[in-house]
Amino acid sequence: MSSLNVMTSDADLVAASLAGDRQAFRLIVERYQRLLCSLAFSATGGITQSEDIAQETFIEAWSQLANLREPEKLRPWLCGILRFKVSRFHRAAGREPVRRADPLDEAAEVPSSDEAIPDQAVQEEEQALMWSALERVPEIYREPLILYYREHRSIEHVAVDLDLTEDAVKQRLSRGRKVLQEQVLAFVEGALARSTPGKVFTMATLASLPTLVAPPSAQAAVVGAGAGMVAKGGTLAKSTVIATAIASWSGVINALLILRSNLDQSRTPRERRAVVRITIGAFVGVFGYLGAL
Repeated sequence: MSSLNVMTSDADLVAASLAGDRQAFRLIVERYQRLLCSLAFSATGGITQSEDIAQETFIEAWSQLANLREPEKLRPWLCGILRFKVSRFHRAAGREPVRRADPLDEAAEVPSSDEAIPDQAVQEEEQALMWSALERVPEIYREPLILYYREHRSIEHVAVDLDLTEDAVKQRLSRGRKVLQEQVLAFVEGALARSTPGKVFTMATLASLPTLVAPPSAQAAVVGAGAGMVAKGGTLAKSTVIATAIASWSGVINALLILRSNLDQSRTPRERRAVVRITIGAFVGVFGYLGAL
């Protein structure tokens, strides 16, 4: 196994990757996957599309790594590949993405949770609602806003990723927040945190890389590592399904309690009808999701 660590420079990682060290390229993916996925999401409005584009970027980078003349400029090189692929994505679509989501003023309040949810469990409805809020923010403010919450609220990291000063990042974050409505800000923060790419994305990207010519011993090591990743992925998928089902039933009970409380606090028949309508819509979504499981 390679002795490389997270403190290794980009140039060193590029050199090791060119020598066939997939461990080095794994560190490149882990180092920049949040940045690329966040930029792609800001441009496309879809978690799935953004991760597909970011993954394609890493795969192409692996194949074209020998063409990188200045390895210390790996980050802007990766961003350049990504932005080209985003542009091609929009040309193929023929138009900007349209998200199906209910109006924000009719959306039910989403209970907050500190429990991390796997990427696969982020529901399409949640993504659509999140994008319906974020698409109102100009891209110049949307990119740092998305990166900020995916980088664990680190202004320093966002400044480095976007080649900005920390003061510029603070200013753009402030203006971006003002565009977002007060009642949806907390929801967007939590949804972005839950959607950030993790180890599953890293393993899927590495598994998609084309095979390089390497000594038989190195090839055997790669095959063994791949088998372990597949087995781990299967166990993770089963655990995700069970955890999601339990969380969904817990949500049903919580929704009933919230409905009772909201009805008690409603002051007019119109408010009570709105509460009932929103709750029914939430139940339909939950039971539909459980039925799919």
